[in-house]
Amino acid sequence: MSTVTQSVGADTPLGSRNEIAKPQPPEPPVASNRLQALDAYRGLIMISLAFVAFGLRGTAENHLATAPDSGFWKLISRQFEHVDWAGMGYWDMIQPSFMFMVGVSMAYSYVRRQREGQSWVRMFGHACWRSVALVALGIFLTSNGSRGGTNWQFMNVLSQIGLGYPFLFLLWGRSLRTHTARGRCTRSIPALASIPLKARRASAYPLNGHNTSSRTSARHGTKTRTLAMRSTRGC
Repeated sequence: MSTVTQSVGADTPLGSRNEIAKPQPPEPPVASNRLQALDAYRGLIMISLAFVAFGLRGTAENHLATAPDSGFWKLISRQFEHVDWAGMGYWDMIQPSFMFMVGVSMAYSYVRRQREGQSWVRMFGHACWRSVALVALGIFLTSNGSRGGTNWQFMNVLSQIGLGYPFLFLLWGRSLRTHTARGRCTRSIPALASIPLKARRASAYPLNGHNTSSRTSARHGTKTRTLAMRSTRGC
């Protein structure tokens, strides 16, 4: 305070005093380079997860127990659980939404790294390291509290994102033709993996009121295998 008083003395004109005492206007905020639509979509998915964690579907089931004809609570109950066999609901889109957000954010992230001068090898190493970290975290969360030891089933979203992360990086910047060719090959993997499961379901679930025989299960498995083989042509 004394320094300001000494610098602004009695000989200083009144206008100069006002100019010195006038506060400086705040600097304009720096524009963010984040994709706000992606942030809003991420927030929507997290709120949906929070709704389920807070018992939204359980609340719907409680209301349906007293008012089974309530259309609103039927809608809530259906949309916030996985569909067993055919069709889809809102809850079935949560896991694909995470995959979508990872794919979109990766494009922006590695373009920024490329502009910073990072080499392709360094960026690929970063993608592999992130893949290992996500898979390890997913296995840890799945195995936490499990009495049978480490659970190596990659059933949660983190493990699935981690397994696909290096392949997503390898497809980054490629042409649409390359994406289409690789997609034709990768579609055969879940088809081949689902053959035993579909065969068991075909024998366990009734068809038109009659139990499906093992012969029908075999035909179903053969058909699925044929479709999978056709999808690998040209890979």
